[in-house]
Amino acid sequence: PADEADAEKQKLIAESRKYRKRAQEAEAALRQLQERALSEEELAEFRSLRAEQKQREQADLAKTRQYETLVAELTEKHARELAQANQRGQLLEAQLRKVVGADRLKSALAGRGVTRVDQAAYLLQRHIRVELVDGEPVVQVVDRKGQPITDAACQGGETITIDRFVDAWLASEGAHFLPPSGDTGSGAHAGGSADRADIAELEANPAKRYAFIREHGTDEYLRRLGEWKRRQAARK
Repeated sequence: PADEADAEKQKLIAESRKYRKRAQEAEAALRQLQERALSEEELAEFRSLRAEQKQREQADLAKTRQYETLVAELTEKHARELAQANQRGQLLEAQLRKVVGADRLKSALAGRGVTRVDQAAYLLQRHIRVELVDGEPVVQVVDRKGQPITDAACQGGETITIDRFVDAWLASEGAHFLPPSGDTGSGAHAGGSADRADIAELEANPAKRYAFIREHGTDEYLRRLGEWKRRQAARK
């Protein structure tokens, strides 16, 4: 469509120039006739030239208006198509943000043994915000007022991760979304000792892991997990 419009534009410009040249020639002839007295024959020629000039001016004006109308129509069409494209882009971006945020939240919940993932995700979705940075989705965790949730581990512009947010939630108000861990003798059940907890077993069993977190707290779990990893590394 852009090539066709440009071709039509060039055609109208060429015709306008042609009519303008003819009008200039007619004006020159009229000036020559006006410089001296006219005979009847010359007067008739003069009137004919004036009529022809007027017709050319009207034709030139019509072509100009046609060109202006075409430009206005194309401009309006382009603006309309651009607005539609922007609207589609915004809708796709909103869908992308929703899908990415929900997917990562549900993955974090499922990975921690939550069975009613959809219900838990519904409760937490307002805390998940996805921004596009250089075309890539970046997930942020926010509070009820939409303000970023951070801690000492966060660097500039970062929020806590979804994993840490879900950990904290499951260790407090979301604890009932975890299945009962049962008494395995590992100490990972209510009333068990943190010292007796088998971190390797907790890592392998999300339900037991979050029963431990619910009982002893996230910080204690992370501390013991770090110690366990250091011992594992020392054995290699």
